Amino acid sequence: MRIRIIGILFFIGCFASIITAGYPVFGETVAFEFTLAQLDKNGTILPVPWEKNKRIPIKTGTRLKFYFKPIKNVYLYIYYEDSENYLDLIFPPAQMLSEKKYPTGDSFFIPAENQWFLIDGQVPRDKFYIFIFDKRNKQLEKITRDYVCADDTDGNENNKADVILSKHTLLEEIKRLLNKSSPDFNDNNLIKIIPFSGTIKGIEEEIACYARIIETKNFYAKTIEMEH
Repeated sequence: MRIRIIGILFFIGCFASIITAGYPVFGETVAFEFTLAQLDKNGTILPVPWEKNKRIPIKTGTRLKFYFKPIKNVYLYIYYEDSENYLDLIFPPAQMLSEKKYPTGDSFFIPAENQWFLIDGQVPRDKFYIFIFDKRNKQLEKITRDYVCADDTDGNENNKADVILSKHTLLEEIKRLLNKSSPDFNDNNLIKIIPFSGTIKGIEEEIACYARIIETKNFYAKTIEMEH
């Protein structure tokens, strides 16, 4: 893994509950506050310019944290991929895929509390894929769970093939959703600067003050690509 979560390990497990496949019916408005912040080696907090649709330079050793606050109830999915095709579900933990809806007004950070994602420099490029829906995306959840549950740890060739196939299927679904974004989708048109209320303290307050409101029809899909 080329980014590490300092002080936390998400448990990614396989569960027997069945998720019914099916694409969400789009059409409702998705609205939320969002930012991605970086903490450098000198302890300075700055926003990552995630709004730009180009590769973002990030120094090795930088720590990252997402801030998110729904304005309307939403479902959030975040994936990580590096330049060597390592792919991981960052949020939510796999066992919460079928149940976690984030209600209006609840702000939170990913990772939580004093934890950060660390760019460790093992690969030259990293990507986050971010998807936000007004309804559960059961198809994405099913494909994600299939990938998470594929196990090649025993060296079995059939299991390795399952991992490769399930990863390919998930990446194709991610690509499909990115392409399915509204045809008039443009971050510059969607993003609004907001006043900060000052209800969060300390470092997290500094992060939240960089948040922007995003409101769009259908769903929000974003790739944040970084190089270092």
